[in-house]
Amino acid sequence: MAREIMGVPMRGAIQDGSVGPSGRGGPSLAELRARVNEAHATVKELTAMVRDTRARLSADNLKRCARQRDVRALDIVEDDVCRARVLKGHTRKVYAIDWCQSDPNKLVSASQDGWLVVWNAFTGNKLFSIKQYNPWVMTCAYAPAGNLVARGGLDNLCAIYSLSQSRMDREGNLPPVRMLQGHKGYVACCKFVEDSQILSASGDKTCILWDVPGNRRLHTFGGDGGSGTGHTADVMSISVSPSNSHIFVSGSCDNTAKLWDMRTPGTAQITFHAHSQDVNAVQFHADGLTFGTGSDDGTCALFDRRSAHELVRYGDDDVGGSSNRRRRPLHIVTSIAFSHSGRILFSGYSNHKCRAYDTLTGKLLFDLVHDGQVSAVAMCPDGTALATASWDQQVRIWAPFHQRRQSMGNQHRK
Repeated sequence: MAREIMGVPMRGAIQDGSVGPSGRGGPSLAELRARVNEAHATVKELTAMVRDTRARLSADNLKRCARQRDVRALDIVEDDVCRARVLKGHTRKVYAIDWCQSDPNKLVSASQDGWLVVWNAFTGNKLFSIKQYNPWVMTCAYAPAGNLVARGGLDNLCAIYSLSQSRMDREGNLPPVRMLQGHKGYVACCKFVEDSQILSASGDKTCILWDVPGNRRLHTFGGDGGSGTGHTADVMSISVSPSNSHIFVSGSCDNTAKLWDMRTPGTAQITFHAHSQDVNAVQFHADGLTFGTGSDDGTCALFDRRSAHELVRYGDDDVGGSSNRRRRPLHIVTSIAFSHSGRILFSGYSNHKCRAYDTLTGKLLFDLVHDGQVSAVAMCPDGTALATASWDQQVRIWAPFHQRRQSMGNQHRK
């Protein structure tokens, strides 16, 4: 009776300490526990093997491979680079810069003086000066076609301005054509994906993809509506892959970088535990398969997004080696940019320097110096010049000496 319910035998019932079909014996509870314990031990063993393999792979970084293959470091020094132009006009700290992808002569800058300025970086002339109703601007972006610029800041908004319209307000200022509202914290970074879409990163721990013509939010990455794979602190920087516009990477004050696919906004694809302190900067390499990071811990790193593997670390010597990364560095990394070929990594620091590293060997090549913290670095789309912005109120354009002589000759002929 105990083994029947409504006259139906209970198959698989526990009988005399054993489990099995009715009428047949099966493994005892003790045997099942032994099997479970054995499975747990196997999992631990396999986990240890994976950990050891990852550690072994970590030792085979680009620096080691470069030495093994006798790769020669670049022979470039500070004297090979000149300050080609100084863009003067801002009266407070310059926080952000961005080049126009369709016209490598044009650059936009954002400053705490309350002005968004579009420059001809070749001549040093101002093309547009756009007064901001809120001076606390943190980021700016130039649309690929060159007819729109954007800015974000402490007002939690991303404002879009059209450079092709001539309509001014009553005070003679260029009004925004779109005000993208949706973030619950400051907008730390914005990047155009295309002329009709822009991506923003915020202190509310999220990134948002916007439809510019429709003035609406398309997708949110991270936050309460996600799967728990989003950032847990302010998102400071974003970079869109040059080889696949659906892919972008974000850097955050939770010490991580995350890889996202815009087609699946609910979940981060990969989390990179990159640094021991805030990740202030991320930037894709030209190949679209690797990206760099810059951090408050004073170092930069290069990652392969396919293997989720750190390839090389830059600036370790400046903070006493990898074992001392958790110590407070003498200076922090604020921004990074790759050269057109990807062989050089430029990193802006709080100690007034922009440092140039050989990406393969990790060698420090040279320093470019400002009179204040370097807040932003950006490579010209055609690779002929580097722009640096600083708290010294200046944007400086740097170029190889031969490039300067060529451009000066072209200007003279014109």
